[in-house]
Amino acid sequence: MIHHEAVLLRVRQSSRTATRLIKRLAAFIHTGRQGASSNIQNRVIEVLKGAKRTPLIDEAHQLKPDTLELLRDLHDEANVPIVLAGAVKLSRAVSGHRVSHIERAVEQLGITLD
Repeated sequence: MIHHEAVLLRVRQSSRTATRLIKRLAAFIHTGRQGASSNIQNRVIEVLKGAKRTPLIDEAHQLKPDTLELLRDLHDEANVPIVLAGAVKLSRAVSGHRVSHIERAVEQLGITLD
């Protein structure tokens, strides 16, 4: 059985975008925040793969659509679950979108709307 450690990140107003969230995640898992966003993302993916750490994203209702796409990429490439927790408006925001990349992210992340 594979055991996953959790990495808890609380979304702030200043970290709602993909670039800022990946930098916060990189700092939290000690991969470094320097360099281009794509390089930071690659380092984060490698650490998540090797360590089997599960990102828990609190206040996820504040995330921007491109940040959901980033989380889907992390899920796909690192092969780790990602947990989103947020207010009721998260489920409304996610389920109300008809934009294809949001629908794909919801489907692939396995978001349950309760």
